[in-house]
Amino acid sequence: MKKDILLVLSTILLSSCSVQIEDSQKISEEKSIISENKSDEVISSEVVSSEEIVDLDLLDKWPETDCYAFSYKKLGKDVMPIGAWCAPIGEYITDEQYGYIKEAGLNSIYGLYETVDVNLTLVKKSLQCAANNGLIYLVRDNSLYAKSDDIDEFCNHMEQFVAYDSYGGTLIVDEPSAKSFANLGVTMKLFRQYYTSYAHYVNLFPNYARAAQLEGMGDDSTMDYETYVKNYLDIVKPQFLSYDYYPVSGDENTLSSTYFDQIYFISNIANQYKIPFWTFIQTCNFGGRSRVPKESEIYWQVNTSLAYGAKGIQYFCYFMPTEFSNEGFEGCLIDKDGKKTHLYPYVSAINNQIANMDEVLMHSTLVGQMANGQSPAAPINQDDLVDSIREIKKVTTDDNVIISCFDYNGKSVYYIVNNSIIENATLQIDFTSLVKANVVNIEGKSNFEGKSTIINLSPGQGVMYELTNYK
Repeated sequence: MKKDILLVLSTILLSSCSVQIEDSQKISEEKSIISENKSDEVISSEVVSSEEIVDLDLLDKWPETDCYAFSYKKLGKDVMPIGAWCAPIGEYITDEQYGYIKEAGLNSIYGLYETVDVNLTLVKKSLQCAANNGLIYLVRDNSLYAKSDDIDEFCNHMEQFVAYDSYGGTLIVDEPSAKSFANLGVTMKLFRQYYTSYAHYVNLFPNYARAAQLEGMGDDSTMDYETYVKNYLDIVKPQFLSYDYYPVSGDENTLSSTYFDQIYFISNIANQYKIPFWTFIQTCNFGGRSRVPKESEIYWQVNTSLAYGAKGIQYFCYFMPTEFSNEGFEGCLIDKDGKKTHLYPYVSAINNQIANMDEVLMHSTLVGQMANGQSPAAPINQDDLVDSIREIKKVTTDDNVIISCFDYNGKSVYYIVNNSIIENATLQIDFTSLVKANVVNIEGKSNFEGKSTIINLSPGQGVMYELTNYK
């Protein structure tokens, strides 16, 4: 049995605290990464073989923590699912349009209008276009529960989709109420028994949904969000926990006030139930006070999600839904005419960053967090924060940052995020000893070696430090 998470964390994986603030002048005076040369090792006068020489710069591994992830069989366990709702529509179900999906760095796409009971021909056409481009396609099928009493009928129905190399699973329902959980538990059980490697996809409401939406029992409902999510996990027993939350709303440069409450809760409860969680990234407005995100807000949503341990990233929307195309529905990655929007390159860039580091993140578990400064959304909960963790001895900054520490098979991975959508961030991290690391940011991959580093991040951006010099 792997040991549980150590450190002074309150419950499970999350922990964070105000970073110790010191004189920021030290940062401004140093323009480059600080590194220290290894001190010369003193070898005794005795003759020793090369096998007996110990590298004093190697670090001790930490106790390993359990890790939970789900990916599509075709992609492999090292690849993070990067999906979107919804797939190209009608006349746009073509190889060219599915090539745009691939080019955007998505590896999966979800059906919306091409439903099994109404448009089976379009479902199969979409599956073929996805297969032609090496993508995963989720079939939208609301009919499975009706077939659950007859196993032969259920399996015969499923086999027509499994025959396609692109089939990754079935989108059962979006934002279900609690009254449908029993039925979802039935179909989930059949997936676990007969189609284990395929996704039984359900996406939950966010924490700002009304009690009547959560319970599905009318305006006199009293169900709270925690009960809603726990009931889903207890009854359905899903492969992963997917939810949506769209924070880009209200005045410019402000975000929804319960964003960190939402992701903190989901991250913790997913770990309690030993499953990964997937989240949605807003790429559009859809009435009311919502806004089309700007570049930094796209990056901020993705990077804060990864900092809290998300194992799946999803976008809403990819292709503009037709019912909204004439109602002020703006944004998306592809407009109603099949054209790329100004958001397309932003999403492509951050998806490329994910692809450069998902092999690490998919096998890592969040063990602690540090944070400093303000947030464009509500403040981060301060109760579980720490001021040093593992190899990080001290952080010096006057800016808005989140630093998450992950366990990666006993090694440390640090994910650092600029928690501002308008200002740059600079911070200095001092390590307890010399470290070597693989570094991944939106510009690509690099290597680091030293006892201290200065990190500069544009608004909303993040960087991963994967420490490598372990025994």
